[in-house]
Amino acid sequence: MTNDVTMHNGKPSVNIKVHKGMDSLTFPLLLCYVDDKPLYTDEGFDFKWMAENLTDGVLSEYACITAEDCISRLIEEGVTIFHEAGYQVEIWQNGRSGGWLEVSGLEGFEDWDTDLQEAWSKFEEICEAEVDAFPQSVAHTIYLNEWEAQRDAKQEAFQARNERWAEVKDFLEDLPISEHSDEALMTSEELLLAFQAACPKVTERLEEE
Repeated sequence: MTNDVTMHNGKPSVNIKVHKGMDSLTFPLLLCYVDDKPLYTDEGFDFKWMAENLTDGVLSEYACITAEDCISRLIEEGVTIFHEAGYQVEIWQNGRSGGWLEVSGLEGFEDWDTDLQEAWSKFEEICEAEVDAFPQSVAHTIYLNEWEAQRDAKQEAFQARNERWAEVKDFLEDLPISEHSDEALMTSEELLLAFQAACPKVTERLEEE
C-alpha cells in the first residue's frame, strides 16, 4: 500500500492536475437531487450560450474561482480525515502549476499503520473525485452566477412589464370614455397625456419606435 504513495518535494503528495476540459461535458448537467429526484440545468445552458455570453477572460476567472474553492475544500477535508486517524497534518498546494497537494506530519512509510493507510486512500479518493468533476464544477459556478442571474433578471423585467400594463389597463378602464355616455369625452391629446402619466416608460418606447 505505502509503495503506491507518490512523493513530491520529499512529502507524501497527491497529483491534482486536471486533464479534462469543458468539452468533456454533456448537457443538461446534473445539479443535485431534491427528494431523491435529479435536478438538471435549464434547457439552453450549453457551450453555445457560454460562447455568446461570456468572454474568455470571464471563463478563466470562473475556472480560477472554482479551483480555489476545490483546493480549500480538499485541504479542509484532508486535515479532518487524518485528524480522525490520529494525525495532525498540514496540507498545502505546491508545484509550478499548483498541481500537487503535499502533506506533512506523517511518519515514514515503514511506520504507517492500517488506520493511516486507510486515511491516505480516502484522501486520494476525494482528490481524484474532485479533479474528475472539475469541468462540471466550473460549469456549475457559471450556471449559478451567470445563467440564473440573467434568467432572474428577465423574469423580474417580465413581471414588472406585466404590472405596468395592468396599471395602464386599470387606469384606462376608469376614464370617462364610452359610446353611450353623454359625458364630455376626453380629447385625443388629453388621453395621450393621461396615458403617458400612467406609464411613461411604455410611451417613451412607443415614441422612439
